[in-house]
Amino acid sequence: MASLTPELQSAVRALALRPALQTSILRHGYRVHYDTTGSNAAALLDAQGQRIPGTATAFAESTAAALQATEAVEIGELGYPLPVQDGTEGGGPEPDIYIMELGNAYGMTNADNEIPAGGRSSSYITIDNDFLFVRPVPNRGIPGLKVTIAHEFHHLIQIGNYGLWPDDVYYYEITSTWLEDVVYTDVNDYYNYLRSDYSQLKSPNIAFTSSQLIAYSRAIWGHFIAKAYGSAMIRRSWEYIRDRRPLVAIDAALREEGSSFANALTEWARWNYYTGSRSDSVNFYPEGRNYPEVVQVPRDFVAPLTSISASVDPTGTRYHQVMASQSGGETDTLTVAVVNCDLEGAGSVSPIPEPYTVSLRSDASDPSFKDAGAGLYANFSAGNPTVWSLWFFVGLGARQPFGPGALKEGTPFPNPLLADGVSQVSIPIDGTLPVRGDLHVYDASMNLIYVSGDSPSAGAFRQVFRWNGRSADGRVAPSGVYVYHLSLSDGRTLTGKIAVIRR
Repeated sequence: MASLTPELQSAVRALALRPALQTSILRHGYRVHYDTTGSNAAALLDAQGQRIPGTATAFAESTAAALQATEAVEIGELGYPLPVQDGTEGGGPEPDIYIMELGNAYGMTNADNEIPAGGRSSSYITIDNDFLFVRPVPNRGIPGLKVTIAHEFHHLIQIGNYGLWPDDVYYYEITSTWLEDVVYTDVNDYYNYLRSDYSQLKSPNIAFTSSQLIAYSRAIWGHFIAKAYGSAMIRRSWEYIRDRRPLVAIDAALREEGSSFANALTEWARWNYYTGSRSDSVNFYPEGRNYPEVVQVPRDFVAPLTSISASVDPTGTRYHQVMASQSGGETDTLTVAVVNCDLEGAGSVSPIPEPYTVSLRSDASDPSFKDAGAGLYANFSAGNPTVWSLWFFVGLGARQPFGPGALKEGTPFPNPLLADGVSQVSIPIDGTLPVRGDLHVYDASMNLIYVSGDSPSAGAFRQVFRWNGRSADGRVAPSGVYVYHLSLSDGRTLTGKIAVIRR
């Protein structure tokens, strides 16, 4: 659990033979393997945190009890399927847990077979033999054992029932770490990840799809989804993972409820502002007061206009803390949270940070600037405005002048299109359910130059139809004004104009 390289990813890269230990016990449908002597011998800890000799079997029994309690929650209450059986591995078909000296690692889950992307396999768990290294001190020993079983047990379920996507282990760790706290809510081992320098609240700009250590701190995504949408939403996303990568699966599960991953990511960015001293256990995280406050990048506002140009990973968020001087010498603070919901960019092997600019001014003379609070007005620009959303916080209040609904349905962007045959103009469509349609583009003489042919829509927050500025014969359209006509499968039609400037 605490390895810098997620254990599932390392297990896929280098499958190892199952350990051969001295003895085992069979309890509640699970076999626990352990040593009673030697360096791997298991042991309980006394009140001073010292190993108690001769307690290896008691430690194994505690492991079996934790497995039974975990199954009662993850299978009995949350509805996940049982881990798959493994034939004759480990002495019988039941899932196996091996207790060994792992240094400073909590545990790991190893697949029995090499798995292609999306494939499934039986697997086995290896856990530490005393959890003496765990911090804080009250979590040493049995508490550390309990959350490790809850975590690794869910990996058994994931790999055997839903499939393993080696490039997307972030979601395996997010949900398994979340379930630690669901099964054993009083241990709170995930606080360690939240308080590390490389955590969601200290590095919110890193892509949601990162499989580095930050993924463990994103157990709070599970708490957010469970409270905002219900814990069944997470199980539903795993059901989709049987035939698609996790980010697409999460989006599909949320769209069943009229939302989307982009909408949920935007709301999550708001929840992450209300942590620490700003926590609100009724509307946001129940344990938010125990979380560190989200990191903000400070910036002074210099009248009359200040522009903030930065970049953030796809599916990352950056928080800007703007200090604005008011009349009378007082200072007010505005926090601008910029959320990048580019799912396509986040799905790449190495997501590239994408640039944006937030401009702030102290007067409302320009109608393109919207009231941001703290006496300031804001404008936002980025390459593709439909994959961005912003929050503006003043104190405990929040507003969202820029977001998914900022562009009206049927408003092309960018407009004009700088046509080079690669750049595209997008036409947003309302609604989250998939809609198909025919996009026709006409020149100024109303000659049909392009027809999409029942093209599907796609987009982060909203569906969009796209044209790359080429005519039907593949040539880049000349500069001019073009008319589009979009006929949708739900019976709606949209028309408008697109200005093209040929490069």
